[in-house]
Amino acid sequence: MLFSVAKSLTKLGVQPTVIYGALPPWTKLNQAKTFNEMSRKPNVMVATDAVGMGLNLNIRRIIFVQFPFGEHQANYHVMQVAGRAGRFQSAYQKGWVTTLRPADMRLLEAFMKEPIKPIETAGIAPTSEQLETFSYHLPHASFLSIIDMFISISSLSKKFHLCDIEQFRKLAELIDDVPLSIKVKYAFCTAPVDMDVDNGVARACFVRIARRQ
Repeated sequence: MLFSVAKSLTKLGVQPTVIYGALPPWTKLNQAKTFNEMSRKPNVMVATDAVGMGLNLNIRRIIFVQFPFGEHQANYHVMQVAGRAGRFQSAYQKGWVTTLRPADMRLLEAFMKEPIKPIETAGIAPTSEQLETFSYHLPHASFLSIIDMFISISSLSKKFHLCDIEQFRKLAELIDDVPLSIKVKYAFCTAPVDMDVDNGVARACFVRIARRQ
């Protein structure tokens, strides 16, 4: 979804900046800097919900292309992203939030009017370092097997829940036989490839790029 929107804008002559969670920190900062310079007309950024996390951006208007944009969407998550428009001490004193599809607007309004729900548990997922350490005990196991075994023996306290890693796992399955380190495979599996869409081209390109490493 992210790159398809960016590609569509490019075809229209708009060169957007792009931000998503798995981008390296320095790349995010460079994209944010380019966007904040506001020298380009029109100045457009295509982003995931990562736009609402730790970046100071001069955003005047936010348009949700897809809404809700996550499974089991919480209203505080929506507010976190929507609140980036006209954010305090940004270049704009006021901001606007809307949806690409008119049918989603009523749902957005409902989310914004709801009282903020308390966060009952924090979501966590295995890191590349944890999987690397775990793999030392399973030297002949594949990357996918390491992920599955790590998850199967993990135990959490009541204050935490395991994040949904199904997307991550599907990407891991595609490159499971590619001779790459766990750290590199982990990085590939955080790429924003929409596995819920039957897109053989995107999957083939993903595997091809992984094999070039």
